[in-house]
Amino acid sequence: MIERMRWMDIAPVAVLDEKSFGNQAWSEEFFWSQMAVPGNRFWVARDGGRVLGYVGLSVSGPQGDILTLASDRRGVGSRLLDVAIDAAREAGVEALYLDVRDDNERAIYLYASRGFEEINRRAGYYAGADALIMRSSL
Repeated sequence: MIERMRWMDIAPVAVLDEKSFGNQAWSEEFFWSQMAVPGNRFWVARDGGRVLGYVGLSVSGPQGDILTLASDRRGVGSRLLDVAIDAAREAGVEALYLDVRDDNERAIYLYASRGFEEINRRAGYYAGADALIMRSSL
């Protein structure tokens, strides 16, 4: 089940973030601050009480950003991304952006399958990897 993220979801989401991103994971405090930003929306996927994944979306007028996305790799990531894309469309977003490690082939494939294209690269943005900046017209 995918639903809007609640404050009580932050601790288990931060654990999954740590598992997914290691030393570049968001802290619980950072999740708190991002959830409080107007225009930011987060969703979690869960099975019973267990958090399987999450996605964050920031909407600012006609532009939006996928802030973060992580899952346990059972098809949950694609469903979460679809929820965020649908929400962006409903909010009137015309262009949706994200960045991804250039060595994360699975994520790049997922994003490309949803219409995202590489538009730029940030050298050394991540520890040991470049960031690909991707864009999708909605």
